Amino acid sequence: MQKIHQPGLTPPLEKLNHALTGGAAKVIPEHPPDASSKKFYTALADVMPVGVFYTDASCNCQYINQRLSQMIGMTLEAAMGGGWLKGLYPEDRDRVAHEWLHAIDREIPFESEFRLQRQDGSITWVFGQAIAEGSGKDKIYIGTVTDISNHKSIEQALQQSETNFRAIFEKAAVGFSYSDLEGKIFLVNQKYADTLGYTTAELTSMRLQDITYPPDRNNDDSYFRQLLAGKIANYSIEKRFLRRDGSHIWVNLTMAPIQIDSSGTQYFISSIQDISDRKRADDAMRQQFEREQLVGAITRRVRKSLELEQILATTVEQARQVLQADRVLVCKIARSGTGLVVAESVSNPWNSLLNTYFSAEAIPPECLQSYLEGHITYITDRKSDPILPCMSELMAKLQVEAILAVPIIQENESLWGLLIAHQCSRSRDWQAWEVTLQLQLADQLAIATKQSELYQQLQLELNERKRAEEQLRQTNDRLAVTNIELARATRLKDEFLANMSHELRTPLNAILGMSEGLLEEGYAPLVEKQKKAINTIAKSGNHLLELINDILDLAKIEAGKLDLQIASVRLERLCDTSMTFIKQQAQKKNITLTTKISGDSEPVFMDERRMRQVLINLLSNAVKFTNEGGSVTLEVSLDKAKREINFNVIDTGIGIASKDIKKLFEAFVQIDSSLSRRHDGTGLGLALVRRIVEMHGGKVSVESEVGQGSKFQVNIPWWQSSQMKLDLLASEHHRYHHYKVAMIGDSEQELDALSWHLADMGIRSVSYCDMGKAWHGLLQLDVDLVVMNIRSLSQNHLKMLSHIQSNPHTNYIPLLIISSIEEQKQLAALLQFHPSVEYLARPFLEWQVCEAVNRIKNAERSVHLAPKHNHPCLSVLIAQESDTNVAAIANHLQAFDDRYQIVQARTGQRAIELARCLNPPLILLDMQIPEMDGLAVISHLREIPELDTARIIAISSINARGDRERCLRSGANEYFTKPVMLKSLLSVMGRLLHTPHSS
Repeated sequence: MQKIHQPGLTPPLEKLNHALTGGAAKVIPEHPPDASSKKFYTALADVMPVGVFYTDASCNCQYINQRLSQMIGMTLEAAMGGGWLKGLYPEDRDRVAHEWLHAIDREIPFESEFRLQRQDGSITWVFGQAIAEGSGKDKIYIGTVTDISNHKSIEQALQQSETNFRAIFEKAAVGFSYSDLEGKIFLVNQKYADTLGYTTAELTSMRLQDITYPPDRNNDDSYFRQLLAGKIANYSIEKRFLRRDGSHIWVNLTMAPIQIDSSGTQYFISSIQDISDRKRADDAMRQQFEREQLVGAITRRVRKSLELEQILATTVEQARQVLQADRVLVCKIARSGTGLVVAESVSNPWNSLLNTYFSAEAIPPECLQSYLEGHITYITDRKSDPILPCMSELMAKLQVEAILAVPIIQENESLWGLLIAHQCSRSRDWQAWEVTLQLQLADQLAIATKQSELYQQLQLELNERKRAEEQLRQTNDRLAVTNIELARATRLKDEFLANMSHELRTPLNAILGMSEGLLEEGYAPLVEKQKKAINTIAKSGNHLLELINDILDLAKIEAGKLDLQIASVRLERLCDTSMTFIKQQAQKKNITLTTKISGDSEPVFMDERRMRQVLINLLSNAVKFTNEGGSVTLEVSLDKAKREINFNVIDTGIGIASKDIKKLFEAFVQIDSSLSRRHDGTGLGLALVRRIVEMHGGKVSVESEVGQGSKFQVNIPWWQSSQMKLDLLASEHHRYHHYKVAMIGDSEQELDALSWHLADMGIRSVSYCDMGKAWHGLLQLDVDLVVMNIRSLSQNHLKMLSHIQSNPHTNYIPLLIISSIEEQKQLAALLQFHPSVEYLARPFLEWQVCEAVNRIKNAERSVHLAPKHNHPCLSVLIAQESDTNVAAIANHLQAFDDRYQIVQARTGQRAIELARCLNPPLILLDMQIPEMDGLAVISHLREIPELDTARIIAISSINARGDRERCLRSGANEYFTKPVMLKSLLSVMGRLLHTPHSS
C-alpha cells in the first residue's frame, strides 16, 4: 500500500499521517470477526447518541458510526484512513494531532475538546476521547466524540457575563464593595474608594464599622439582623460615612447577601451613592419651609388678631426656636431715641430683659438714623467686630456675644422699633436666610403695629361717634317734637290763611261792589266831589285785594300747596294779555310800550296764568319806576340751542344800585331810598316772580344802573310737548353723540350704574377700577370728561388727580367728582385751579348726574376747550394759609406762563403730604404756616428722596437777624420777607425753574 501524502499539512499532522499510512497492510486482522457479529456491533454503534470510531494501531480510521458521520459531514468511506482529519476545524488540527500523538507515545487515554467543521462551514464543539485496546500489531484505538456545543455556549456566555460584570463593577457611577459577615471589606470598585477619599488597597484592610460615622453605627443594626435571618432580601438606608480627611459624607447605602463560591460562605455586596448635595438641599428646603411656616403663621395671626401683645409674644417665641438663638426680643423705640423691651423669648440660663428701659445713649443718633433708613445691625463677635464703644459696653453688660437687629418700619416710613436676636453663649456668623427671616418678620410686625394703632384710633373714633350719635338722637328727639309743633303750626297757618282769605275777601267784596254801584249812580246821582271820594275808596280796595292775593299766593308756594297747570300756550297771546293790564297805567305817564317776539310762532308748554302773573308784576314795576315819557319793552325769544324761552323786560326808569339788587327778590323788602319810597308797593311782587319762575325750572336775573334803567331777564325751559322728559332725552342723545367720558372708581357695580345713566343721554363711557390702567387709558383716549367716583378718599385718588392736572395731555379735561362733602373739602385745595370741576355729593339721583354733565357741557369756560400744550406743565406748590395771597400769586404766575399748575396747602403737614404726592419742581413756603414750624417743614421736605431736586422759596414775615441764614441752611434755595414784590418773586421763580439743579 502506497504512502498517503497530503500537501499543506503541518509537521504533527504529517507525522500522524505517516503513522496512519506506514504498515496499513499489517493491521488487517488475520481472523476478522464473522459477519453476524460485525452487523450486531455496527447496529449498536449507530443508535448511540455520541459519535463512535476506532482506528488501527497506525491511527487509520476503520469505522465511524452514523452520529459521527453527521458531525463531520462525511461518509464512512470518505473518513476511512486519514480522511477523518479533514473534518477537524483548521485552527484545532495541530493541537488535536499533538495531543493524539502525545497520548500514543505515553500510552495514556486521549481526551480533548475541539471543533469539527462540516463542508457547509458549520462548526460543532465536541469532546473526544479514545483508549487503546490490545497490544502490538493488534492494538486498536476505540473512541467516542460527544457534542458539547450547548455546554460551550453556556460557558462562553458565563465568561462574557463575568467580563461584563467586571466592567460594570469597575466603571459603575455607584460605589460597590464586598464584605464578609464581620464587615471586613475584601473588594471595592474605584468609585467606592473615590467617594470616601481612600485607595482601594486601604479600604480592603478595613471594616465597614471603621468608615461609619460614629453616631450612625447602630442605625442599620436591626436591618442587618433581619437580612441574616432571611426576613428581608435587602435593605436601603441613609447614613453618614467618614472620609479619609476626617469629614463625613451622607450616602444612600444598599446591602444584600450573596454567595460567590460553592463553600456556602455568605458574603454581602453593598452600594453607596453620595447624597450630600441632596441632603444639603433638603436641609435648605426644610429651613425655607420652617421660615415660610413661621412667616405664614405670623401673617395669619396679624390678619385675624388685633391683640398686638399676643402677636409680639408669638413672633419672638417661634423666631427663637427657628433661629436656635439664646434670646429674641422686640424693643419699641420712642421719638426721643429711648427704648423699651415689650416682648421677649429667652432660654436658660440667660436673664430676662422684658420691660427693660434703655436710655437714648444706648442707641446713638447715627445708629437711629441707620435704622430709620432700613439698615440692619449685624455683629458676629463683639470682641473682634469693629463696633461703637457704647454698643460694646451694652453687649458686655447684657452678656451678649453676637447680635442681629432689624428695624420695624411702618408704611409712613417711621421707625416703630427693633426685632433683635441675641447669641449669648458664643460668637455667631449669622446666615443669609436668618437675616431674611428677621426682615420678613419685621415687615409683618410693622403691619401689626400699624393695624393696632389704627384699631385704637378707630375705637376712639367709634366712641366719639357714639357720643355724636347720642347727641344726634337727642337732637332728633327734640326735632321730632319741633316737627310736630311745626306741623301743628303749619296746619294752623293754613287754617288761618283760609279764614283770612274768607274774612278779608268778604268785606272787600262788599266794599268794591257797593263802590261800583255808587259810581254807576244806581242809588242816587252823585256830585263830582262824591265821585272822587268813591273812586278813592274803590282804588284803595283794589290795592288791598292785590295785596291779599299776593300774600296768599306766596304762602301757598312756601307751603308747597301751589301746583302748576302746564298747558300749551301761544306766546303772542300771553304777551298781549299781559300788556293789556298795564296799558292804562302807562298811558297816564305817557310811557311807550313795545313787544318784540323773535323766532318761530309755535306753542310752548307752561302755566299761562302764573307766567302772566310774572310778566304783569315785572311790567307793572317797570312802568311804576319809569318817569313820564319813558319806554318799557317786552322781548321774547326762543333759544333752540339751549332749549330756553327768554323773557326780557327793559325800561328806561330810575335804575337800581348794585348794592340793592340782592334785596329785590326778598319778600316784604323794599329798597329804602328817597326815590323808591315815592312809589307804593308791598315788596311781594318780585318775590312771587322768583318763586313762580323757579317752579318752572328757570331763573330770574337783573341788570341795572342808577339813572340808566333796568333789564329783568326770565329764562325757563322750553318744552314743546307734554312728553317733556322724553323730548329732552332724545335731544340729549343727539347733543352728546360724539361726547366721550372716562369713569374712574373703586366699585365696579357703581360704575356700571353710572354708565347706564350716561347711556340714557347718548354718552359713550369707559370704566376703570384700576388706577394704573385708568391713567394709561387717559393717555391713549381723547375724552371730553373724567368722572371720578370716590367711595373713600385715598392716596391713589390724590395721585391720579395730580397726574391729570400736571400732564399736558389731560390738564384741560373737565372733572366731575362724586364723593362725600367732607372729602370734597379736602379736594378743594388740590383742584382749586383746575379749569373745570363739578362736585356731586353722595347720595345722588340719576337726574343729578345728568344735570351735572349738562352744567359742565354748557359751562362758559374756555380753558378746557383750549388746544393741548406741546410743552409740559410745571406744578407749583404754595404752602400758604391765606387764599387771597395764593390767588394773587397764581394769577400773576399763570399770566406770566400758562404752563404753571398751582396747588395750595394750608398747613405744614398738608404741604409735606402734597409734595410727596405731586413731586413739584417749585415750592413756595410761608414760614409762619399753621401746625408746623417752617424750618421743620423744610427739613421734612429735604428728607424725601424724590424732592431732592425741588426748589424751595421761603417767605417770612419776621425780618430778624440770622433768619435768612437759618432758612437757607435748612434747605431753602431763596428767601423773601413780606411784603413780597410779585415781579421780583416771579423773576426768581423763573430763574430757579429753568436753572439746572446743582447738588
